[in-house]
Amino acid sequence: MRADGGRLKGPLVKQLASLGEPSIEQPTMLDSGPIPHRLRRDLIARLRRIEGQAQGVQRMLADERSCSEVIHQLASIRAATRSASRALINHYVLARLHSASGDEAEELERAIADVLSVLTHAP
Repeated sequence: MRADGGRLKGPLVKQLASLGEPSIEQPTMLDSGPIPHRLRRDLIARLRRIEGQAQGVQRMLADERSCSEVIHQLASIRAATRSASRALINHYVLARLHSASGDEAEELERAIADVLSVLTHAP
């Protein structure tokens, strides 16, 4: 537990909060540990939708649909996978921050800020 009662402050925490989905619960494990039930359930639901979208694209190709229609659906799949990834990354990062202490927390926060910057600006 952090000396300040486990509450993190600053721009990094705001950036992390903006990445998560409203249904994602805060991590309670000291390390990243098992994925919390609520997050796991949410990710499984997302992946099932993505699976359905991918099957739909296969049908579109078999039905000889236009390139633009297929590309649009592939873009939707890419956005859905990114959203699922962000939710899991958000959990992992917050779990690691909550388990860090003192100087390690500051160093970890800087490293995570760099990683998040890359992840949120990646194509």
